Amino acid sequence: MTLGHPRQALPALLLALVLALAACGGNGDGESQDASGAEDAPDAAAELDGPITLYDAQWESLWINNAIVELILEEGYGYDVEIAEVTTPIMQQSLLQGDVHVAVEMWCINYQEWCDEHAEAGDMVYAGTMFSESEQGWYVPRYLIDGDDERGIEASAPELESVADLPDHAELFADPDDPGKGLLITGITGWEVTERNEAKVHAYDLDETYNTQQAGSSAALDAAITGAYDRGEPVLFYYWAPSWIHAELDLVLLDEPEWSQECQDAIDQAIEGDITQAPEEAACAFAGGDVEKGIWPGLQDAAPEAVAFLERMHVGDDPMNQALAYMELEDVEPAEAALWYFEQYADDWRGWIEEDDVLERVEEALRERGAEI
Repeated sequence: MTLGHPRQALPALLLALVLALAACGGNGDGESQDASGAEDAPDAAAELDGPITLYDAQWESLWINNAIVELILEEGYGYDVEIAEVTTPIMQQSLLQGDVHVAVEMWCINYQEWCDEHAEAGDMVYAGTMFSESEQGWYVPRYLIDGDDERGIEASAPELESVADLPDHAELFADPDDPGKGLLITGITGWEVTERNEAKVHAYDLDETYNTQQAGSSAALDAAITGAYDRGEPVLFYYWAPSWIHAELDLVLLDEPEWSQECQDAIDQAIEGDITQAPEEAACAFAGGDVEKGIWPGLQDAAPEAVAFLERMHVGDDPMNQALAYMELEDVEPAEAALWYFEQYADDWRGWIEEDDVLERVEEALRERGAEI
C-alpha cells in the first residue's frame, strides 16, 4: 500500500491564491513566526517572514526526504517548516517567487531547459545532488525474459530487449478492454513525464499496436504493477529509480535510442502542440543524470545555515531504495521511514551537520521519537 503524505500544510489551491495575490501586488506573507525547534535552538525563523516551505509533488522518495529535512531544520536549526502540496509547474513558478523555498528533489532531467535558464539567470540556485544515476523509462518484469524457476514461470518474451521489439509482443501485453492491442501504463495523470511518455508512444508509432493507460495516483500505479508481478503476469509500465519497487521487484529497463537535445526539443514541441503528431525525432530514452536540490535564492541570505546543510545533504540511490521498501513493506508513514533512515545511515547524515550543537539537538529529538542511534 502506498501511503499519502501525513501533512498538507499549504495545499495547491492555497498556494495558487498566494501566487495570485503576489501578481496583484499583495505580499501574500503572514507575520514573522517564532522557531519551533528544540528548546535551546536559535530563533532562526525570525530571519524569515514565515516558515521555510518545502514542496511536495506526491511521490514517495520526496515524502521521506522532506521528512528528513523537516526534522533537521526544525529540531536542529530551529526553523519552522511547512510542506506545500503542489504540482511541478506550480513549484517552478513559486520557487522563483519565494513562495516555496526548497525543492528537495529537482528532476531537471525532465525539464532541463527550464532549470538551465533560471539557474543561469540566478532565479533558482542548485543546492547539490540528492541522488546520482537516477533512472527512468519503460520496464517489464525480468521473468518475462528469463523466466523464474522458483516460481515456475517460463520465459514468455526471451527476445524482448528494447522498445523497438514491443510491436511483436503486443499480444503478450493485451489490453483487457481491447485485446487486439497491447497496453502500456504511461505514468500518473497530471505528471509532465506522463505527457512525455504519451508523446513517445506516437513517436515510436506504438499507437498502432498499443493503447495507453494513466494511473490516477502513485498507489494505483504501484497496485497495477505489483498485482501483475505477484500473479506472474505480463505488465509494461513507466517507472523511475530510486523507488521501493526497484528494491523489491526484479525489473528490466527496455533499451531506447540514446537521449539527445534534438529529441528532447521534439518531445517538448509535441507536448506544446499535438501529442498525436509527435515525430520520429521524439523517439529516445529519457536523459539520465543527477537529481538536484533547488532553492529560492533569497534563502541564502535568510537562512544560510539551512542552505549549507542542504548543500551537504546527499541521500543516494540505494539508501533511498531501502527506505522506500521499508515504508512500503512495513506500511508506515514517511516520517517513520525517515526515522528508519536516521537509524540505518547515521554515519551518512551526521556528515551533513557540521555544528556540534545542532547535531546534539537532532540526536536528542531522534531519541525522543524512539530512534536507536
